[in-house]
Amino acid sequence: MKSWLVWCALPVFVLVALVKPDKQTAAKAELGRHLFFDTRLSANGKVACSSCHMPAFAFADTAQLSLGATGERTLRNAPGLLNTRFFKIKAWADTSLTTYEDQMLRPLFATHPTEMGLDRHSDVVPQQLSRDVVYQKLLRKAYPKHRGDMQWAQIFESIARYEDQLVSVGSAYDRYRAGDEQALSASAQRGNLLFGSGRLACASCHTPTLMSEGNTETFGAMHNIGLYNVDGQGGYPTRDEGLKRATGKPEHMGLFRTPSLRNVGLTAPYMHDGTFATLSDVIDMYAAGGRHISEGPDAGDGRLSPISDRRIGGFMLTPDEKTDLIAFLNSLTDTSYLSKPWAKNPWQSL
Repeated sequence: MKSWLVWCALPVFVLVALVKPDKQTAAKAELGRHLFFDTRLSANGKVACSSCHMPAFAFADTAQLSLGATGERTLRNAPGLLNTRFFKIKAWADTSLTTYEDQMLRPLFATHPTEMGLDRHSDVVPQQLSRDVVYQKLLRKAYPKHRGDMQWAQIFESIARYEDQLVSVGSAYDRYRAGDEQALSASAQRGNLLFGSGRLACASCHTPTLMSEGNTETFGAMHNIGLYNVDGQGGYPTRDEGLKRATGKPEHMGLFRTPSLRNVGLTAPYMHDGTFATLSDVIDMYAAGGRHISEGPDAGDGRLSPISDRRIGGFMLTPDEKTDLIAFLNSLTDTSYLSKPWAKNPWQSL
């Protein structure tokens, strides 16, 4: 009976992770794994998808803004990819990007800023990769009816099926929810209660079990959290105005997707522009009810933003409570995924 109760306590995406893909899908994912770690999928042959989405850091980047193939910095911080198969929106602030295939077009081909830099090499790269005997073998397994060079559609689909595999479900928090009362320290258990309390209201946006907005069907709600207020009206810097950048609608100013807090201990720096180095910094901002920038081009008091989410109202924490909250956030970390074959660079073993 206890075993049955434990299984019932598991979130849906944990159960999904335990279902093995069929042979054909697995072959496409393996092709995608090779492509994900391959620096030849960039203009200078030095940048791979994994350069900005590093397995050791929950498939995120440790840099505030990632470095592209031409030396240009990306516009936004590279988010972690673990569990993003369950996200309805696949980008920080663009509701049109709802599949991995849609999302990867930008890093591969975009020029403002340049990331992988393949806009001028779009016809050459698949041909070059097709000459590699490793890819010839993988392509036959993934697409047995295909003949000739690899196609972009196959590259997109294969990387997408690889990213589907990136599911992390082995944190102390997961074990605690599944019935192991010893999985969380006393401090983390107190932090869990704080996280879900009405006083802090963290869980109103970072809802269990994805630790983000809503469930797998409704995920993607966006919020202005008072990170900037450059004009006294809640405005964000013109370099990135959130969802407004994609839609042009004033009411979308500063709206960004609620990121998952799973593995948040591995994914610093934080926010869409990597503006905070530590979890302590993030908590301080939320406790203040927004961020006050006193000088410089981004100066403004986000605490006074008239358009920030009403739940960003600030709160008081004692030093001990802050320690407990950070302990809970760190309990969301799962490093067991690193032992999975999909977390390893296949080219390093050749």
